[in-house]
Amino acid sequence: MGGAKRYPSICNYGDDGFRGLNSSYVLRTLLGAHMIPTNARKKFRFSVAPSDRQLWAIGMVIVQWSSIEQMVKIFVHAFTNEDDPSDPVRKVFDSTRSMSIRLDQWEELAKQHIQQSWLQPMLALINESRQVQDMRDKIVHGVWSDKENAQVMSSDAHGPFSWGKPGHPFSWKLDYNGILQVALRIDRLHAEMFQFVLKASGVGNSGADFMLGTALRRIQNAPSPQ
Repeated sequence: MGGAKRYPSICNYGDDGFRGLNSSYVLRTLLGAHMIPTNARKKFRFSVAPSDRQLWAIGMVIVQWSSIEQMVKIFVHAFTNEDDPSDPVRKVFDSTRSMSIRLDQWEELAKQHIQQSWLQPMLALINESRQVQDMRDKIVHGVWSDKENAQVMSSDAHGPFSWGKPGHPFSWKLDYNGILQVALRIDRLHAEMFQFVLKASGVGNSGADFMLGTALRRIQNAPSPQ
């Protein structure tokens, strides 16, 4: 039985994460599924509230988001001199741990350097990154409570919550389908980022190889003459 079309993890790796990609491998059919190791729970001394399927979906959120973090790094490193390991913009970005601040840095660089016709689509990617980061952070950093306050009987946990300090307090009722929708939204963002770079590369549907950083530099404003 066939599944959804997806972007494969077929890429060249370097210090920046994924560096290049062959555009002929854009789509692939996903077949089959893996079983969730329910019995693995018995190896742990403490029980956790999320059901097995919730834990699987949480894992998908985490893994999908790690790809977004790498893509953000690639977008920002494209504003730097790749031949200079001491590039000041790169050093500031790489020494910044907060993803929120990294997104602010990306936005500032985009407004300074990206050609006008490409700016709004890039800002839309940055804005969506902020939206999904907030959801991911609640899922990853919130405390998962049991089924209290659930409206119907369910094997799923109620969802994450936080009493606040330093962040804002929240309580989010989030079953398996809700977590899965977050993971899928992150997946869509990843696809949109790739489509942006593919379009910037100019290779179209030729199947030619291209470097992600090189593609992104094609849409930057020409440097001012000295």
